[in-house]
Amino acid sequence: MRADVASPPMSEWGTGAIQDFHQRMKSWVTDVLGEVSTSHDSPASMEAKSRCINLFLMALGPSLSTRNAKTSPLQLEARFMVTAWGPDIAQANDDLCGLGFAAMESPLFEVDFAPLPVTTWVAFEIPPRPAFSIHLPVRKQRAQRPARIVSAPLVVLPTLMHRLAGVVVGPMNVPIAGARVELLTLGLATQTDSEGQFDFAGVPIDRTLQFRVLARGLEQQFSPEISRDPEQRLQLRMDL
Repeated sequence: MRADVASPPMSEWGTGAIQDFHQRMKSWVTDVLGEVSTSHDSPASMEAKSRCINLFLMALGPSLSTRNAKTSPLQLEARFMVTAWGPDIAQANDDLCGLGFAAMESPLFEVDFAPLPVTTWVAFEIPPRPAFSIHLPVRKQRAQRPARIVSAPLVVLPTLMHRLAGVVVGPMNVPIAGARVELLTLGLATQTDSEGQFDFAGVPIDRTLQFRVLARGLEQQFSPEISRDPEQRLQLRMDL
């Protein structure tokens, strides 16, 4: 596994988090299905005359993962309903299945295949149809305090470095594959393998390291104690 410079999460509040999500989702749909149109309007306005994927924002709610952290970004959870439309019903169903499988493989999505209640379709005034939901965190960075003016000369101190490996697990110590592990202290990031394992090279062991893990649409931060033993393996446990 290769540690890369950390990139912004999929939905970061900028000119507009939801507009940014729409553009990224359009690219994601194209990567999965090829050239196909997308819509973010209400399903009630959709027509089956042309092949199209509908991504409708159903709800916004607070995320518990960052509610009480003063320095962490503010975070909401966006829930989008995904439906497929077109004159060929079999093609539309295949499109929906393809997107469902692709969403399950992405560590940035939490996918919900529970059927929507009949009352939802009644509100849209359309017959029930196949659909699934995608849950995605939308974050806004908090304002940072201005840095203090440095009045003393710079002092460079040596530090011990070694390779740091670990594993991301969920309930009952089940490894989580495809999780994004960010080492916030150094601005590095990597992804867990099929056994939930990750590693970073050249990590200082004489300071507190802060990690952020994103998996299944959730985010959690860790500040574990780092041992001087180069054979130490960290275990980062997600509260899923």
